[in-house]
Amino acid sequence: MNYKDFDNLLREEIIPQVLKIREDGQKEYARSPGNVFGNFERVSDFAGVTVDQAIFTYLIKHIDGIGAHIDGHRSQREGVTGRLIDAIVYLCLLYGRFHQQEQENKKGD
Repeated sequence: MNYKDFDNLLREEIIPQVLKIREDGQKEYARSPGNVFGNFERVSDFAGVTVDQAIFTYLIKHIDGIGAHIDGHRSQREGVTGRLIDAIVYLCLLYGRFHQQEQENKKGD
């Protein structure tokens, strides 16, 4: 694949899917448009881990599924492209958490 084809794939397919999955997840899991991390805060409380660890655990689940695909397993439940999009969403959520923490640290300085 050349650069232009990949750039088009990224802009026209991957990024729109990431935005849609994140938006759908916000409605289903966060339960509130005001708190992107609501689901992970509840999981954090329940499991006794940090919010970042909760997000990372969800990410690892998809990374493990991607690894299984690379090793030859073909899932009937979710294709590898869905897992890739989900992994990107969780990476973006972690980015958001770290960004939020950096902003809070700047306010405290």
